[in-house]
Amino acid sequence: MSLFIQYHNYDKEGLPLGDLGIHSRLAHVRDSVGGQVFLIFGIGRPRRYYLWNTFRIDKVRPFADDDGGKSYHAFGPGWYLSPPQRLDGKNFQVFKQSCANFVGFFKIDEMPFAGTLKKLAVEYQEPRSPNDIPIFIEELEQFLEVDTERTALADHFATPKEQRAKDNGRLDGGAAQMMMKPLGVRPAKSAQGKNAGKTDALIQPQMKALSIRQPHAEAILRGIKKIEFRSRTTKIRGRISIYASLGRYSPQEEADMLKTYRIRDVACDDLPRGVIVGSVELFDCDGGDWKLRNPERASKLLKPKNHPQPVWFHPF
Repeated sequence: MSLFIQYHNYDKEGLPLGDLGIHSRLAHVRDSVGGQVFLIFGIGRPRRYYLWNTFRIDKVRPFADDDGGKSYHAFGPGWYLSPPQRLDGKNFQVFKQSCANFVGFFKIDEMPFAGTLKKLAVEYQEPRSPNDIPIFIEELEQFLEVDTERTALADHFATPKEQRAKDNGRLDGGAAQMMMKPLGVRPAKSAQGKNAGKTDALIQPQMKALSIRQPHAEAILRGIKKIEFRSRTTKIRGRISIYASLGRYSPQEEADMLKTYRIRDVACDDLPRGVIVGSVELFDCDGGDWKLRNPERASKLLKPKNHPQPVWFHPF
């Protein structure tokens, strides 16, 4: 079995929660079926690195980016480390340099550090003690930007413990809330209803709108998707409107994306399309990586007066 690593940058992509898989624009990902991937997660300044999850690639599916380019979704069975393990030391630094500082999707069969990754992945497939997960969440808490991320992190790593305890008849649910309470984490606000936020005052007639397909637009409004991948750079900065375009992916692709984003309370068919759904701040750009923050959901869906375009347009 071939071994691969994929790097996930928190600053660009947020927390790597959801189904086990990766997205890449590199075509050679198509030739990796049957291989095992180790996802390395980087966060903070100075950067901290963690072995986050591992999975076997069973399928690779191509899909069209919002800008018309092609990407690949590789996924399969595996597990999250419980808790993810910090990677540091001289051997790790040598490994990181050998992988071009984790740029791209790397095959690591011949690298000595691959054995360390395999060992950690097996050893930490389950928590070593009841305190491991809360300690890990507290360790990362200082780097997380919003309370919803802390909630998502606690909820994600609490679920396996909750389910095991339920099976043994020892717990009546609520593991994530019990873990969050001592860490001072507030429950996330719902993305729907009264807590959705009123943003029509922030959507000004002179603002440009960016066309984005669903469910990506919904993921942006929920603060899950923090980077928009495009084939070119942009000089536009500041708050922009988000237009949920009418274009659709295949039903299977949309279902996979909802799972990847961990959006479970709405079906993709029920997401709004052909309207302005909210706004977000475009605050930086690194090549084709457009960095987003501070999303706001519109209290009323607004249909553009002007004809939408594939990328930028003035809706009103």
